[in-house]
Amino acid sequence: MPQLKQYYWSEDEFEKIHQALKLTICPHCRQTGMLIMNGIIYGYPDNSGLRNQVRGHRIYCSNRNNRTGCGRSVGVLCSEFIHGFSLTAMMVWQFLKHRAAGSSKISAFRALGTCKEASTAYRLYGCLHRNLSRIRTTLMRHFSGKAPPRGFDPVCHTFHHLQACFPDSICPVSSFQHTFQVSFL
Repeated sequence: MPQLKQYYWSEDEFEKIHQALKLTICPHCRQTGMLIMNGIIYGYPDNSGLRNQVRGHRIYCSNRNNRTGCGRSVGVLCSEFIHGFSLTAMMVWQFLKHRAAGSSKISAFRALGTCKEASTAYRLYGCLHRNLSRIRTTLMRHFSGKAPPRGFDPVCHTFHHLQACFPDSICPVSSFQHTFQVSFL
């Protein structure tokens, strides 16, 4: 039985996920045949004002009408977005790129052209720093690469590791989420 994907590239790929829901295992209760669509996940992207944007779809494990599902739902997100942030994966990648080039947290964040407060830069960096070991461990399982010299900033090291692991990708953060089916942050 197929596992439910957490990330998808396009609506065409999501349509294939949707068509296979009845054969997919619920990630919570491990039941098959109980998953149904339960709506769309919207969010406000950072640079587009108040225009709502589709970020993903909600899947529900049905426990209605004598069904044996668990009643919990799970989000299946577009890999272009970061869970819990209004920033896109491309913006996080650009932030990492500016940090690796030597910019400070604030100047790297300001270079994104975002209208968010400076506290978002510190929140993003803190979340990134807390997840570095998980990100690097996931990358090391699939691509070892040459280690940078000692004393190298771990955020810069992660940037170079992502770049080496996904050399043809426009946004390695998005590729990370889609390839490994885990959230980047």
